[in-house]
Amino acid sequence: MKQFEILQNCIVRNLPFFSYRMPYSHEIVTGIQTSSKIEQFVGFEHQKNGFIVAPFDSKSSAETLFFNPDIHFTNENIDSNELDKLLSITLDVKKSSTSTHETSQSEYLQQASTLIDKLKNKELEKVVLSRAVSNTSCNKKVAVSVFEKLTKIYPHAFVSIFYIPGQCVWVGATPETLLKSSDEGIRTMSLAGTKSLLAKTEWTDKEREEQQMVSEYVENVLQKFSFSKIEKNGPTEQNAGNVCHLMTTYNCKGQISGNEQLKLVKTLHPTPAVCGIPKEKALQLISATELHDREYYAGFLGPINAKACNLFVNLRCMKLTDEGVAFFVGGGLTAQSVPEAEWNETCMKLETLSKVINSQQ
Repeated sequence: MKQFEILQNCIVRNLPFFSYRMPYSHEIVTGIQTSSKIEQFVGFEHQKNGFIVAPFDSKSSAETLFFNPDIHFTNENIDSNELDKLLSITLDVKKSSTSTHETSQSEYLQQASTLIDKLKNKELEKVVLSRAVSNTSCNKKVAVSVFEKLTKIYPHAFVSIFYIPGQCVWVGATPETLLKSSDEGIRTMSLAGTKSLLAKTEWTDKEREEQQMVSEYVENVLQKFSFSKIEKNGPTEQNAGNVCHLMTTYNCKGQISGNEQLKLVKTLHPTPAVCGIPKEKALQLISATELHDREYYAGFLGPINAKACNLFVNLRCMKLTDEGVAFFVGGGLTAQSVPEAEWNETCMKLETLSKVINSQQ
């Protein structure tokens, strides 16, 4: 049985699973649970091999989960006994999928105008406004096919899929690392500013300012931890589908404990690239302004084990349910922002995933 057929079987049989392909890799790693209960993630101490998914905000209806796989394999290298076991199980689950409010253009422009006024009044420096778009012409049945296509067309991205039975499947292709840990230390990045990959335009002051804000925030967070050395590289350009971002990377030498690592993740997330500055004020305004729950959009996800983790910010993603597909897309607002230009930027980012969905119809 082919790898993607196995994932499709898991959806039919209500088996929780995750599958991912790291940037610039040809390996697709899959983990499948044979029980329906997905654990809550509590920390990095004494951690098993598995996969974390965390929402944008602690107030979200989505929970921070840890997929603890009973079956783990790479590409199509699944043990025949484990495959037989998988195909013998169908779980009963309670359905609880929820609809997502679709943001109209008039709603978005009004929200953006209100927030830009607050930025001009110096109530805060930056805030990220997102919107949700619904498509009912297809549903979770195409999730695995979308994941397969994304692994082929976005080699630079972290491409992932995870399934919460009875609720939804999330699929995405993100360019942004939140935290990578190993024996050698910690890696993270600041990623902000967006322009079309096709347009031969220079970076604007607004885009450079946005990137600088995120970089300063990340640097201030890293300084609070006991790294022996922090190497900074950038900003450089990072392509992401049909758009391009400004990126600065940080390579932090030295070991930190599991508890310190959890503290670092909680301090970094949500970064100004998906939230704003100052963080608490931005979170408060996002909650009061957006009419949709971001859930796992702009949260973080990725594989972890006892010695390392690879966590990514969940961007360029979609939620698929029995009823349809919800896309999530956003952009950073500053005092220099123009609402119509910000709307156009979200449309440009949306093309990355909507083209893939449209090809399934």
